[in-house]
Order: sequence, then structure tokens, then C-alpha cells
Amino acid sequence: MRLNYDIIWEGGKIGDHVVEVSHNEDGHIVVKHKRKVEVEVLFVSAFSETHEATEIWDKDQHYIIQIDGHTVLNGDKHEVEGRRL
Repeated sequence: MRLNYDIIWEGGKIGDHVVEVSHNEDGHIVVKHKRKVEVEVLFVSAFSETHEATEIWDKDQHYIIQIDGHTVLNGDKHEVEGRRL
């Protein structure tokens, strides 16, 4: 399943967000996010963000098993990784 969203601010599109849901070889639920946002004021970037993340959820109990995310926010890079013990 794939969901596509437009990100709207003050009546104009400033970005998009895509969510894809599938299953991996173990049958767990995989959710992938991709987002890109760009706001310009007088042709100068006032805000920018790109984000990609993958979440893996347990197929039976629906708790998160793993998350990996990468975000660039106004040029600053941020990463998150998590695994269930």
C-alpha cells in the first residue's frame, strides 16, 4: 500500500510525504516514510527538510522491532536507529 500526501502551507504546496506499507520475508510489517519540504521567501530558502525512515513492526503483537531514520533539516543531518532487545 502506498499513500501520497501533499504538504500545504498558506494555501500552497511546499512538499510531499510518501508512506509505503509492506511485509518483509518474516511477515513483519514494514513502513517506509519519505518526506521533502522546501519553503522559500523571496527566492531564498527559509526552511528545508528531507526525511527517510524505515520502521519494522511485529506481525503479531504490533510493537516496533526496528527503526532507522535519516533527516536533513536546514542542512543539519540527524540520524536515529533503534532495535528491540
